Amino acid sequence: MSSHNPQAWFFDFDGVLLDTAIIKAQLFVELLPGLTPTQTEATMDFCLTEGGMPRREKFIHIHRHILNTPLTAAWLEALVKKYTERVLSRVLKASFLPGAMEAITSPNEGTLRFVISGTPHDEINVICNRLKIRRHFERVVGSPNSKRNWIGEILNHYGLDSRQAVMIGDSLTDWQAAQDTGIAFLGIDAHDLEILPDSETVFPDLRQLKSKIARLIQPVKLETTP
Repeated sequence: MSSHNPQAWFFDFDGVLLDTAIIKAQLFVELLPGLTPTQTEATMDFCLTEGGMPRREKFIHIHRHILNTPLTAAWLEALVKKYTERVLSRVLKASFLPGAMEAITSPNEGTLRFVISGTPHDEINVICNRLKIRRHFERVVGSPNSKRNWIGEILNHYGLDSRQAVMIGDSLTDWQAAQDTGIAFLGIDAHDLEILPDSETVFPDLRQLKSKIARLIQPVKLETTP
């Protein structure tokens, strides 16, 4: 048994475990026909930068800040429904990032793994089950609860030390969740998008993840009572 406090590894899903960030961003463009080249570029940039934001909030932001057009409740629901109908098959055909399977399946005593996704809660669990990776995580959670709230809730529920936790993500949403909860952050940038702050540690994939995390967080010994 380890004499140190357990570590918590919080994985974003799209663009971190599975190479789906660009696929999902392109689907937003596909569902909004008639975009100008400028609007298309802005939509792609926004969806990639805020990859961890739930799809409903993305559609609202795109209409309000990029298209400058009203979005009725009925049309919003229709867009979300179309997106949900099309996205699953595309996600299930995508490839894992290099090192992803090793990172989530290799024995690692004293480490608890979690998926914290902006994908709807039930949907991300279906995806992980279909990909046969669900059993490797303590919990797989998604929207509408925010990543910040999920991290705080899980740290509290499992009695985990925030100094021994890391968010592994590819978007500013992931980075902000780490900032808000006081945990370490390890960035993934599989396509050289350069979205994350220059001050952060960023890698192209998950190969040798354990050694990368060891540079960010140091083991803290369990407190013992005399």
